[in-house]
Amino acid sequence: MREVAHPWVEDPEALRALAIRYLDGDQLPGWEPTTEALQRLAERLMKCDAVHVAAVSHGTVLTLYAAATIDGLDVARYWSRLEMPDAWLVNIGDRTLTRVGS
Repeated sequence: MREVAHPWVEDPEALRALAIRYLDGDQLPGWEPTTEALQRLAERLMKCDAVHVAAVSHGTVLTLYAAATIDGLDVARYWSRLEMPDAWLVNIGDRTLTRVGS
């Protein structure tokens, strides 16, 4: 999956702070609007003709999708705890997230 489009940020801590602001709903200059990123991902997932789908990204766009799927998800906390690599099972039926493996 294509990750959220945003300007290059050299400093990892600055990128982390900006990503958390973005996930909290701030529309940052040069960053793809959250609604567009989420729509793009949802359209890709809807094209899949399968019960289970593996989606791979750096985590920001998938965090937006998780937030739209799971009521009350603390997106900044969830995103901050992602590991590289990481895998999560999203159960749409009961609206839960479960880490796979690890």
